[in-house]
Formats: sequence, structure tokens, C-alpha cells
Amino acid sequence: PYATLVWPENVTIFTTETVNSMPFPELGCVVHGVGFTHSRVENDLWKGFSAPKDGLLHIGIAHADVCQGNSLYAPMTQSTLMETHLNYLALGHIHTPSGLQKTGGTAWAYPGCPEGRGFDELGDRGCLLVHLEQDSVTAEFRPLAQRRYLEVEVDVSEFSPLEAAERALILQSPKDCVKLILTGPCDAAPDLDLLRRKLSNRVYALRLVDRTRPNIDRDRQAQEDTLTGAFLRAMACHPAAGSPQAELALRFGLAALERGEDCRP
Repeated sequence: PYATLVWPENVTIFTTETVNSMPFPELGCVVHGVGFTHSRVENDLWKGFSAPKDGLLHIGIAHADVCQGNSLYAPMTQSTLMETHLNYLALGHIHTPSGLQKTGGTAWAYPGCPEGRGFDELGDRGCLLVHLEQDSVTAEFRPLAQRRYLEVEVDVSEFSPLEAAERALILQSPKDCVKLILTGPCDAAPDLDLLRRKLSNRVYALRLVDRTRPNIDRDRQAQEDTLTGAFLRAMACHPAAGSPQAELALRFGLAALERGEDCRP
């Protein structure tokens, strides 16, 4: 896409898979960059590169995957990182912020994406403001996202599902996209359509997930000569009994047996 636009003179785009260098003598630094020119790049584009020890600050920019060496997205090993002798390497590709890392004498980081695009990219998103000197590197996260994607768990054991959800959404920005996960024991399955209508104007976008469990006396039901009783006895003897996964299995099984529901997450 960058090839279809006319860019200002102060913008440089690295368009080859070999490292190119741009000196900035007035800033005492050199910026080194390499292009990601195909949908897949399986070779280590930085292998063999080493910044000179000339008293300048050397900064790298790359779309690369720091890994053990096998990747479709310009793999870069820890060994290659160390051999670059860069003061700092600014990386793209991984959308989750890595925090400031250091390999050998090279500091590096993935700042993450500047704007979340789904519930697999939660929370604040933004960039890093990096302060770089010869003997120190610090990085400060700066949020940029206009809308955040958030997952919020709501326990319905003390309040009705509607009241519990309203209490949780009061704490959220109306600009955000929120996945509200209802949890805890509940006398009846929450009416998600009703909740959606009542709460739709509280945030920019709302997704509701029901992970409540029926509020029943399981010990009493487990003694009954019924399919539900047999199911509860079998689950109580399962090696994973008491784990979160077992609780989900209990909830799904009871929903199917008692209410005929297909209780998918």
C-alpha cells in the first residue's frame, strides 16, 4: 500500500531485504532498516549485520519475528540479535507489547499495535517513547487507542444479572468495546437478549457471554436415581474435579440435561 502514496520528503521507506543505513549526524545516530517485501520471508534478514563501534547510536527498524529460527515472518534468533551490536531495535509483527528486552548489548521491544482490533487484543494499545543514550535505554508506554477492547467478569451471585452488569459497566468508558462474562451461581439462565437491549447504550459495543451455573444443591441431586444424578456422581469422581475445566463441563452438562440447552461458550 505504501507504494501507491506520495510521501513527504522526510519519510523514508525501506524497500529491500538487505539492511540499509541512514545517518543523522546532527543527532549522533544512524538508523538501519530492512524491508519486509513478501507475504512470507523465511530467512533471517539481519544475519551477518553488525553495527560499527564508532561512538554513534545505532538504531534498527524491522518487521521480524524474534524466535528460535523457524518462522514465516523474517525469523531473528537471539544470536543474530546479539551480533547486530545495535543500541536499540524497534520491532513490528507481534501485536502484544513485549516490554523493553535486552539481548547482549542490544535493547529491543515490540510496542504492540496502536489500536486493538478485537477481543484478542485487549487493553491499552499504543507506542513506546524510547530514551536512548550510549549507556542506557528506557522506554515509556504511550497509549494511543481511541477504543479499547476489554474482558470483564461479572459475578451474579449477589445481584441479578442486570444489576451486576450495570454495576460493572459504570466503571467502563462509553468509548470501549466490552465483553461481559457472567459468572457464578444463578437461579435461572440469564436472558442475554434482554440484557443486550438494556445495556447496549452503555458502551460502544457489547458482547455477552454466559458462564453462570445453575444454583442447585448438587449433593442432593447426586443422590437421585436420575441421569442428572449419575452425571454428577461421575463428575465428582473425575481426576479434574474442582478445576475450572470441570466446572465448565458441569455447567454444560447440567444445562443440557436440565434445560435442554446447547450451552456453548
